Amino acid sequence: MRSAASWFLFLVITLAPAAADPLVGATVHGRYRVVEAIATGGMSVVYLAHQEDMGRDVAIKVMRMPVWDDERVWVDLVRRFRVEARITSQIEHPN
Repeated sequence: MRSAASWFLFLVITLAPAAADPLVGATVHGRYRVVEAIATGGMSVVYLAHQEDMGRDVAIKVMRMPVWDDERVWVDLVRRFRVEARITSQIEHPN
């Protein structure tokens, strides 16, 4: 059985850099209530969320990137993001 920390929802969105965080307090995909941002990197933010239908806490990683005209860049970033999602989903940890 995997812990709640091993379940991730990966999204790709574009956020305005100076805008207030639109996800905190929002419900994503109709079942994940975003509680707070717990980590921020150069291209993504990880949020603590509560999966309402399962009654558990989960992590949601959201990529925030500028819009590129070159489709090859998007294809490569999405490919790498999916690889990370597959690897991360295999992590098992009691905390």
